[in-house]
Amino acid sequence: MSDGPWLTPELTREALAALLHQHALGELQSVSQLSGDGDRALLQVNGQLVVKLARRDAETRDLQMEAVLFRRLHHATDVPCPEVLVHDPSRDTVPFAALISRRPEGVAGTTVWPNLDLPTREHISEELGRLCASVHGLHWPVYGSLFTTGPVDARSARWADIVNSKIANMYHIAEQRGLLPLQTLDDLVTTLNDGDAVFDRPSLPTLVHADLGLGNVVLRQNHAQWHVAAILGWEHSLVADAAWEFATPWRDPAEALPLADSFMYGYKERRPLQEDLRVRQRLYRLMRLFEQLIVTADQSGTTEERKHTLQATIERLLKPR
Repeated sequence: MSDGPWLTPELTREALAALLHQHALGELQSVSQLSGDGDRALLQVNGQLVVKLARRDAETRDLQMEAVLFRRLHHATDVPCPEVLVHDPSRDTVPFAALISRRPEGVAGTTVWPNLDLPTREHISEELGRLCASVHGLHWPVYGSLFTTGPVDARSARWADIVNSKIANMYHIAEQRGLLPLQTLDDLVTTLNDGDAVFDRPSLPTLVHADLGLGNVVLRQNHAQWHVAAILGWEHSLVADAAWEFATPWRDPAEALPLADSFMYGYKERRPLQEDLRVRQRLYRLMRLFEQLIVTADQSGTTEERKHTLQATIERLLKPR
């Protein structure tokens, strides 16, 4: 980041210092930009604060929802997440809406996970399962994404409406682009449509994180024991059938992921599983793979091997059991 007076084309050090002063957060001593462009920025300030700035209306709404979500998690659960210190949408001091939170102490889970022994991995996985169950205890009035970057566009009191709209949209895109052989595509959509009876009987509208890999977990060591210090990466969370959570955690063996059996053991300590969970997992995993295939096709640099892997996984899940 520049050492001059301008941190970004729209933000000066003086303005950022004034923002901190306004909210009694001390003097500006150091700042580094973690990411951003002309309309948004993610800053680390004084080594212990994370400052998110947004200018566009959609991203401003996302900051507001993030503040609501973190505060609700903080006050209603034992789920560790960033502590919100300030949500300032006024743009009086800086030309952005601002969300300031305390940086969680610890290390990224992916940096230490490969070196942990099996009992420690089991311990962390069980803890994540218990925390996931606490998240699922937060019910909301309707189903759908919380953020504009979320995986579904609509909100509805009926989960089946969300699912069916998503299936129809993905089918249209996949057919136009030829992402799957037509027979496989028809078999996939038929299988998902046959799940109507399942989609019509979801859990209550439940907050799901939808990406509980170690890349979104901060770990901290206390008296030689590792613990979960924070869960990050909530931008793709949504309000859904609770089983949606279990379509994603173990989808890619190459990732640093919690141990499935230990995770579920911890989860069941706090919440019962849905009786037809395996049926729901299969349907939702097919939907997530379908979604990943479409997203992958839009990403530059994606290998054909990755596309073929997704196609092959979809075809394997479609085979009669």
